[in-house]
Amino acid sequence: YVNEKIYFIPASASAIYVFHPKTNAFERIEIEENIGENPYNANAKFADAYVRENMIYILPATYPAIVKLDCENNMLEYIVENIPTCDYLFRPGTAQMGNKLFVPNTKDNLVLEFDMETDEIQIHHIGKNNHGSWSIVKDDNLLWLIPKVHGAVVKWDYLSGEIQEYE
Repeated sequence: YVNEKIYFIPASASAIYVFHPKTNAFERIEIEENIGENPYNANAKFADAYVRENMIYILPATYPAIVKLDCENNMLEYIVENIPTCDYLFRPGTAQMGNKLFVPNTKDNLVLEFDMETDEIQIHHIGKNNHGSWSIVKDDNLLWLIPKVHGAVVKWDYLSGEIQEYE
């Protein structure tokens, strides 16, 4: 809910729907299907969304961009720089630390860090026995990565860079 409108963020659809409660009307914002060079699973495009001021940041599941929606004018921007080119599957289970989002990959030890203030993406590889994380949980400056199937629970001190794995 932003600016007295309800935004319906898709998982696999090709559009964002916006409902205007005052007028009982819907509008549709088309999402670009051919973005970047990485193939993606059309049945699992998006995993999560976060609101910051008048922006909605739509995080990928397999889509090759973070989609930034300006809720003032419904314009979309596609943030593709530093999106991984490896096989990835992100899912809900993102941690927020200030203006930064941390999104774990379910397929390996990759964690995508996204700064909502600068729109910059950094890629981290966290832990040696991390074979994919289902979610990430914030505890002060610590980020805990929960394994998808097997492997270690990983504690990552983001500020110091220290990583501990618990088998």
